[in-house]
Amino acid sequence: MRLKEVLENGQLRDCIILAGKKGIKNKVDSVSVLEVPTSKLYIKENELLISALYSIKDSVEKQKETISMIQKSGAAGLIIAHVGIVLKEISDDIINICNELDFPLIIAPKDKPYIDIISPIIDSILYEQNKNLEKTIDLYSLIYEATLKDNSYRNILNTLESLIERKTFFVDINSYIYDSSGEKKEEFNKLNEILDEINVSDNLETKEISFDKKIFSIYPIYSNNYYYGTLLINEANKLDQFEIIALNQIKSILVSATFSKTKREQYKNELIDSFFQELLFSENVNEKMVYRRAKSLNLNLGTYNAIMILDVKNFNELTTKKSEEEIMDFKNKVVNKVNMHILKCTKEFFITSVSDKIVILIDEHRIKNNLKKLGEDIIRVFKEKDLFIRISINNEIKNIFDFKIKYEQSIRALYINKKIFPAKDIVFYKEVVLIDTIYRKLNYDDIELLLENINPIIIYDKENGSDLIDTLFNLINNNNNVSKVADLMFLHRNTVSQRIDKIKQLTGENPLSKYNLLNYGMSIILYKLSKD
Repeated sequence: MRLKEVLENGQLRDCIILAGKKGIKNKVDSVSVLEVPTSKLYIKENELLISALYSIKDSVEKQKETISMIQKSGAAGLIIAHVGIVLKEISDDIINICNELDFPLIIAPKDKPYIDIISPIIDSILYEQNKNLEKTIDLYSLIYEATLKDNSYRNILNTLESLIERKTFFVDINSYIYDSSGEKKEEFNKLNEILDEINVSDNLETKEISFDKKIFSIYPIYSNNYYYGTLLINEANKLDQFEIIALNQIKSILVSATFSKTKREQYKNELIDSFFQELLFSENVNEKMVYRRAKSLNLNLGTYNAIMILDVKNFNELTTKKSEEEIMDFKNKVVNKVNMHILKCTKEFFITSVSDKIVILIDEHRIKNNLKKLGEDIIRVFKEKDLFIRISINNEIKNIFDFKIKYEQSIRALYINKKIFPAKDIVFYKEVVLIDTIYRKLNYDDIELLLENINPIIIYDKENGSDLIDTLFNLINNNNNVSKVADLMFLHRNTVSQRIDKIKQLTGENPLSKYNLLNYGMSIILYKLSKD
């Protein structure tokens, strides 16, 4: 209750506010007798105190000290009883200090017993508490009934908005944004960018942001250290006690709804994951069975026309430093981070991990830019965390039988890229299809025959610790541009020219002539692919 409401009680109207009238709106939670005016040990915040000031009735200075002490302790006010009997009069100094502190000083009739002051105050407080309890129970019942049958984010937010009359949003763990009208997409990209910047999921603190020309308070929702999403409320700093109760109840319901939805989605994702794993690895695909299962999982296989495979360049190095559990946790974090990033571009994709690779099936026509730009963005995101990704892309999926073929081609493209073009972060299969086809078609004898061209160079490099093979390969790839190769390999032009002379001497011919370029280039490629 407020002090003003306390004094309006019929049994207390004969009590008069003598000073500190600006504190009339002070909150009153309890009432007590101040037996030892010089001690603050027993004073509670928002407590209305009653005292005759008997022990300090003859010292105005001690009375002033007591007023200052109980005001600093957070008391709601002081009722002085038996004035004229115990305390002969109220000093002007006391009145002045109460006015300065805006601390209510109330005079009770001199013949009014303490019990006649305490009882009506306690009755009023209990009455108000009962009213608040009833209102709280009604609030819980209203929220429970409103969300029992429909615990969709849309209905939960509708319920909250109707109770607090403020705009609210909910951002789930996948960065999908919901408001009371349902899920939103493009128009809230800016909000997701703001939340990404402050890293809400890693921070328990409530913060404020400016969005849509309004100030929103951010409430990260956690339970048992698990993050379930973020609630945003306009002007939340103005919520009253019942609106805060409603907010806390809705937060609990959001945890329950998110947990339930996550479990359902997790089960469905496990089924989808198993389904795509079979498409990627099964030797025999039953077309009718595949389409029947896809329909039951609400999948349109025609939307997946491209495959991306991500390879963490230093994954093997990480495995030597981490336990099996840490490796699994690391892989899950990488998958989640990629998942969150792609979600900003499209929902038409599927992501899973296979061994040390991350496999993404995607509709390239639904993303904002193109697959190469998406790959570059992913690489940049991970580079900021000192993780280096190599990506192969195959955008030639035409039917269900292509999934396995294109996956295998993409894996081979990664291997070719790693062996032949290690500095290249993104490779499309069509860029290496000729190399892949030739390498798979040639038998051991064919390869040995082609390697005879460069064997003298290989032997020389091994014996002298030189780098003639890479020099020749860079010259072939850069149209025999000596200056460009010198820059690429951090060499002087003369050093490159000397190496060319040595290569000619070892092979007995000019590998860089137009008649020999293809032969020597292919020989070096086969050598690099064959080398452990």
